Amino acid sequence: MPAASAATGRLFNRDGTIDLPTAPADADPAAFGSRKQVAPYTPDPMVHQSPLPYVPTLFERDWKPRDETLLDQWVRSATVTRTWDTRGGNRISCSVFLFIGGCGFGWAPRVTIEELRRMRADPPMPRPSPLLPAPGGP
Repeated sequence: MPAASAATGRLFNRDGTIDLPTAPADADPAAFGSRKQVAPYTPDPMVHQSPLPYVPTLFERDWKPRDETLLDQWVRSATVTRTWDTRGGNRISCSVFLFIGGCGFGWAPRVTIEELRRMRADPPMPRPSPLLPAPGGP
């Protein structure tokens, strides 16, 4: 009779009880919950990801970091750093924090091609004016 109920799609038997499928004879009741539970994918509601990813700009080195704490801000504001380039291509850098200071020296880094391209500024070309004669004209 259970096969007929599955075929007809009944929920209740004729006597009003719920029509449950019969368990196979070899089913172990102790192994009922032993299957590995796979959690469905649910995004973490506490992770706030921006739909537009952050792209660093040219001014990124001048801005304070996003994850800076109050102690980091205090150390950054209390540290004084000075740098000098010598004629021979060396660089001297000195830093002082409260009463502690130190200096270092080494070869001055050269600017790479990518940094030169980032620093390059193309001024806009002048637009032709009807009041001025055209360049190369009469």
